[in-house]
Amino acid sequence: MRNSPKSEQQKPDLPELVRKSSDGDIAAFASLMDSQKQYAYAVAFRLLHDEENSKDVVQEAFIRVWNNLGKYRKEIKFTTWLYKIVVNLCYDKIKMNSRRKNIFGYTGSLFGNNDVADSRDFHSEAEKSDLCDHVISESRNLPPKEYLVFHLRDIMDFSIEEISEIVGMSVGSVKTNLCYARRRIRIAVNRLQESEQL
Repeated sequence: MRNSPKSEQQKPDLPELVRKSSDGDIAAFASLMDSQKQYAYAVAFRLLHDEENSKDVVQEAFIRVWNNLGKYRKEIKFTTWLYKIVVNLCYDKIKMNSRRKNIFGYTGSLFGNNDVADSRDFHSEAEKSDLCDHVISESRNLPPKEYLVFHLRDIMDFSIEEISEIVGMSVGSVKTNLCYARRRIRIAVNRLQESEQL
């Protein structure tokens, strides 16, 4: 299940903070950052599973927000706009980690979450946990676009249309990348199960 900010109805001052920030009010922007930093960090950490990288992403996200407030369209929820900035920065980190892996042979799980496995396939919680860990680990080996789409859809439970909007891909491209990602994960899981039967 995805992490969500408090609804903007519960934060009646958010549009006003955005407006004042757009006018160059530093104090309003500090309040805006304070109201959204926990949400932005939660989003980044779900994708990166690394505290320092997540903090870096949040810092960079707010720099981008400040620099682009003049381009912000008020018909879009501010939290949606912020989410898109954070996800795109995480995608950049994922791509960088992928390049490092290719160059240096870096391996490791990028995030830890046990939400993927289908419980019908396993007879015990221990077996489920092992498979989930394997799926998460294998997802780290996906190409960056497939990883991002797989994570947003199958881990964070966004709709195809929401993912299309967040990452700036067509719906067809999201579906294609998701299909490829799931196929790679399925092959890896089958390989694991076959090796355990030997």
